[in-house]
Amino acid sequence: MTKRTLAVLALFIFAVPAFADIARPDRTPNQPKKDASIDSRLTIRLDKDAREARLIIPRSELNELVAQLGTDGQTTLPAVKVGGVSQTQTIMGGTLISLAILFGGVWAFRSGKLATKTGKVAASVVLVLAGGALTSLVYANIAPPLETRSIKGSIFSPAIQKYKFVSGEIKLEVGENNTTPTLIVPDPAVSPTPSE
Repeated sequence: MTKRTLAVLALFIFAVPAFADIARPDRTPNQPKKDASIDSRLTIRLDKDAREARLIIPRSELNELVAQLGTDGQTTLPAVKVGGVSQTQTIMGGTLISLAILFGGVWAFRSGKLATKTGKVAASVVLVLAGGALTSLVYANIAPPLETRSIKGSIFSPAIQKYKFVSGEIKLEVGENNTTPTLIVPDPAVSPTPSE
């Protein structure tokens, strides 16, 4: 057998497990609507006594949204799968990529092709280019400041607004007496500066 035939055979052997991981379609009769929504107004209130951000949704609007989903009065919402790659798959993928790079480097240095002067220069250029690519990848993924990763009163300042997003933990509650959804945002007192 030629090397090309072996490569194609290996491709087909390793492609089978990849296609075996595709889930079957769910054929339950009560599929929820994907575009269910209701019109409402949101009230945002800063509270000095609040310790965590809370979103209070009126029970009437929650019931209306459940009716829009088409779950026939069931109180449980449909389960949603988040993401497609588990943490174990990520760890194994990273480990195997690292081993491939390691064994490729060992193979390249033991093959003797890098023993020549041009081989050493080529290897040095490749290492410098790889380092540059890695540096740009690291700097491209710098996380935003901590202020954008928590929901508190400072999210309304112009310094935070330039990032155009804020994320953080929030507690969802169902309110019995509320008429509109209300977002309660903690607004801790600003500690005085030494000049005050």
